[in-house]
Amino acid sequence: MKNQPDPLFNLQELQTISAGDSSFLDSMIQLYISQIEGFLLDISHFTLLKDYAKIKTIVHKMKPSVIVMGATSTSEIILRIEEMDLERLDEPLFSELLLKLKDNLQKINDLLRSL
Repeated sequence: MKNQPDPLFNLQELQTISAGDSSFLDSMIQLYISQIEGFLLDISHFTLLKDYAKIKTIVHKMKPSVIVMGATSTSEIILRIEEMDLERLDEPLFSELLLKLKDNLQKINDLLRSL
C-alpha cells in the first residue's frame, strides 16, 4: 500500500462545530482565509525588520485557527517556531521554518478558495 502524504488541512473539526450549517462553515472558511492573509502580510513586514519576537507573537496568534482547520503539519511548524530561543536564534532555521509556514498557509488558502 502506497503511503499518502498528510493533507494540508482537514475540515472535520470545523464541520463538527458548524453542525451541518453550510453558511456558517463557509463564513468560518472565509474568516480563516482573511485572517491568514493578514497574518502573512504582518509576517512579511516584520521579517524585513528582523523583528523575530513580533513574528513569534503573530505565529502564536494564528495557531488556534490553524488547529481548527486541521492543518497538522502547519501546526507542527508553528510549534517549532514558538519553541525557538530568540537569545540564541538559529536565523537560517528560523527563516526556513517561516518559509515553509508561509508556503503551507498560502497553499491552504488557495485550496480553501477552490472549495
